[in-house]
Amino acid sequence: MLGSGAPRRLVDDAIAAVYEYRDHARTRATLVELTNCVSPMNQNEQLITTFYQAFRRRDPEAMAACYGPAIRFSDPVFQELSGLEVGAMWHMLCEQGTDLVVAFSEVRADDDTGSAHWDATYTFGPTGRAVHNRIDASFEFEDGRIVDHVDSFDLWRWSRMALGFAGTLTGWSGPTKSKIRGTADRSLRRFIDTHPEHRSGTAS
Repeated sequence: MLGSGAPRRLVDDAIAAVYEYRDHARTRATLVELTNCVSPMNQNEQLITTFYQAFRRRDPEAMAACYGPAIRFSDPVFQELSGLEVGAMWHMLCEQGTDLVVAFSEVRADDDTGSAHWDATYTFGPTGRAVHNRIDASFEFEDGRIVDHVDSFDLWRWSRMALGFAGTLTGWSGPTKSKIRGTADRSLRRFIDTHPEHRSGTAS
């Protein structure tokens, strides 16, 4: 048999359940309201999103279409690229990155500048080692296109993942960084030599 306090406890439990349901409903309504209040992406935020969606599909032509003809690009490896060289670099990376997975977030932009964070996970071909690179990107815009793109990441961290013990020991040093950059540049020049669509009009 139930004790004399059982009905009261049942009532209290029922009341608590009602309040819990009400709190969940209020929270859900608040989340829906906040979601509805989020401003839609502006034109340049949409441009950045389109760029990374194309990268995620490994579609270098669609990526290049987001750039102006005089695009400038730099990162810790490819330090000074311009014009068709930039599209060639992305084409090469998309072609070589058969298991490349790209994720992006924190897309922000105004009329002139923008930024985003993106992650690249892939196997580094020369060593077969897994790499997860974390990159912060900044952009400048002109006439509805990206005209300057700078990617920033920790090259020593990358070298530890890509090169293993050798990268851990020497990846911080100037000579090793220069070797990484030189190897990447030679790969890009060979790629351009075999892809004529990236040669004509390449900026010097």
